[in-house]
Formats: sequence, structure tokens, C-alpha cells
Amino acid sequence: MTRHGYFHVATMPNRNGGGFVAWAKMGSIIGAHPLDEPGAHVWFNFGSTRDEARGNLLAELGLM
Repeated sequence: MTRHGYFHVATMPNRNGGGFVAWAKMGSIIGAHPLDEPGAHVWFNFGSTRDEARGNLLAELGLM
């Protein structure tokens, strides 16, 4: 898990196949998967590597 301003970002291997998923929310991440993450605003994105998934998500949020 990494922190980018108010956002916390987590990554994990994609459960549905290859690649990785990254998810972010304001405040602490407590879920083990983006669909398990409590909260009204959880953003997510995918990539073929952990860094790509995180980078795609940060770019979408305007944090990169």
C-alpha cells in the first residue's frame, strides 16, 4: 500500500486472470480487494504489472 496525498492505494494480482488491479480511496484501505473495500468512493484500474496498474490509477486520479 502507498499513500499519495489524501489517497491510499493498494494493489494485488487480478483474481480473474493475468495482470494486477489497483484501488484507491481517501483514508485507510482495509479491504483485501476493491470490491471488499467499504466506502462510497473507491477507484480502481488494471495493468499487466503492479506498477502499471498503480500508474494507470494515479493518472486517472490526476496524481501523476
